[in-house]
Amino acid sequence: MSTNLPPEESLNWKRAETIDLPMPENEGRLAIRHQDWRRLRIRIQRMENRGSNLAVVYSIFLGVAGSAGLSILPISQTKDLPSWVTPLYVCVFVFSALCGLVFVMVERGLRKKARTAQTDIIEEMSDIEGTFVRKKGAPSGVDTLSNTLTTNPEGPRL
Repeated sequence: MSTNLPPEESLNWKRAETIDLPMPENEGRLAIRHQDWRRLRIRIQRMENRGSNLAVVYSIFLGVAGSAGLSILPISQTKDLPSWVTPLYVCVFVFSALCGLVFVMVERGLRKKARTAQTDIIEEMSDIEGTFVRKKGAPSGVDTLSNTLTTNPEGPRL
């Protein structure tokens, strides 16, 4: 097998770009492509603020409260019922309404917490992005003379 290839069959890479390399004693970094970073950002932004299944629970409680509340007046007007039936409907109405409202407030709190966490992650991603991504011609925030690799525009020849 010969390693001397004719010039017309050789590979030639021509890339001229600057790559900031981290100093190993300072910190470690994980390289990620811009495309992957943008995809993560979009997925986080589109993330639904699904709370839990509390909507089902508070819907049931509020439905029971509505049913009991609408039944109180007709039942109180009915004759020949035991005296405990109307107060029972009032108690069911109050208990169900209170439980439903508590679950509504808990659901809102969970949604707000998830929305805040999502916003915090996006802000953190923007801060990280600002550390690495520079606009063309803008000076870097750190001295990159000791840790910058510039590729050869002619590229290696194989």
